[in-house]
Amino acid sequence: MAGGTKMTLHRYGGSLQDWKEQLIIVDDAYLTSSDGFNITLKYPYEMGVKGTDVIEVFFNGQRLSRGGGYMEIDDITIQLNLGIDEEGNPILLEPEDEIFIRFYENHYYNHGGNIPSATDITNILKTVEEIINYGGASNLDMTYEYNNEGQIIREVSAGDYDIVREFTWNSIKELETETIYFQKRIIQKTYTYDLASARLTRTSVRVIV
Repeated sequence: MAGGTKMTLHRYGGSLQDWKEQLIIVDDAYLTSSDGFNITLKYPYEMGVKGTDVIEVFFNGQRLSRGGGYMEIDDITIQLNLGIDEEGNPILLEPEDEIFIRFYENHYYNHGGNIPSATDITNILKTVEEIINYGGASNLDMTYEYNNEGQIIREVSAGDYDIVREFTWNSIKELETETIYFQKRIIQKTYTYDLASARLTRTSVRVIV
């Protein structure tokens, strides 16, 4: 077992993550091809999901709210609303503006009985990720256990939050299952691949309370 350091991002091997990212740094060429409002997305997303955001949009580091800072147009387009200037004109994009978008993966939920909804599960998973990797806790110490291939099989986080994650791996050295123990819940995530291409084809989530 090896000791981890507080709030250190620790990759688990393979290419898996629960989101994709798009970064746009506005320049003259981008402005020539844009109307200053509409953003063409790199990845399609599911529109109109209530209770959680399947995309997160940041403008110059500030998160924009859905329905306020941006509007959904179609599954590959959003329209920015950056407010108005002193003369009452809409604020347009300018060179060196930065737009960062995170696309959360769709999950297939297997649940029954009195357990959290799909939206609740998504929010729990986002909370765990933010706590561990993005500074969601001021005091967090981590320890890790590895298999003979050097892959992490168990991560224990203690401090402001107590989180245990256990991992198994498949024959192509990609993450196969992740079991999370958090807030008296057990969250089991299973990843299915096309083994020939190593492409992730499905993520399923099951919660035990």
